[in-house]
Amino acid sequence: MKKGFNSILTKILLQMAAKVGNKLWVPRVSAKLAGSGLVLIGIESYADSLNRNSNVLSYCCNTNKEFSSFYSNYLLTPKGGDKTHLNEIILNCLSEYLRNNKTPPHELIIIKNGSTKY
Repeated sequence: MKKGFNSILTKILLQMAAKVGNKLWVPRVSAKLAGSGLVLIGIESYADSLNRNSNVLSYCCNTNKEFSSFYSNYLLTPKGGDKTHLNEIILNCLSEYLRNNKTPPHELIIIKNGSTKY
């Protein structure tokens, strides 16, 4: 009984800490990347199952130098029009990074998966 109670209490405390802005988990990043001002953007493209004439582009990027804070969003695009939205995705991600750090990143890496190629 005590072990189960401790587990529940731990989860509640973690939720409380996260809600007041604490970082619960910080990934181990190589010394070369940590603090370098690198933004990683991941993009996934897939067909919209409800509207067969469109695709969904979902994307995510880190918003701090420690890779412990993230921004994510999606775009609905006409089928075959994924490439035209790359600028919008990059600008959204860079704006979030700039808002959090007050300085632009030094490097940008885009990782893309899905049905289309950039």
